[in-house]
Amino acid sequence: MTDEVAAARLKNLPAEIAGTRVQREEDFMTQARLANPPFISEPLTWKQICERYPHEWVCLVEIDSFNDNDFGFRTARVVGHGKDPRDPYVQARPVRARYEEIGHYFTGRARGRFPRGR
Repeated sequence: MTDEVAAARLKNLPAEIAGTRVQREEDFMTQARLANPPFISEPLTWKQICERYPHEWVCLVEIDSFNDNDFGFRTARVVGHGKDPRDPYVQARPVRARYEEIGHYFTGRARGRFPRGR
């Protein structure tokens, strides 16, 4: 069974109609990706990221870390940012398949109390 026939059965449409509809949707998505390539910044230091996106959540890729035990890194690329913690994830959606790891950080000061060990 072809993908078009399977899609038609799932959508309860005749195969010839579903095939053209699926193709048009794929063409539209391809054109949209070409017209709006995903946002990926140039490599930035943490200080530059904080200056450019103050008090925002950011998603980072290509993190050039110098220490695997903590947060320290030389540079990283921003693939999403926003005031709401979910905003960067939505913006990073187009590049998720390219990167095994995506970091999610806040550029402002932490508010509230940190839990203490017992």
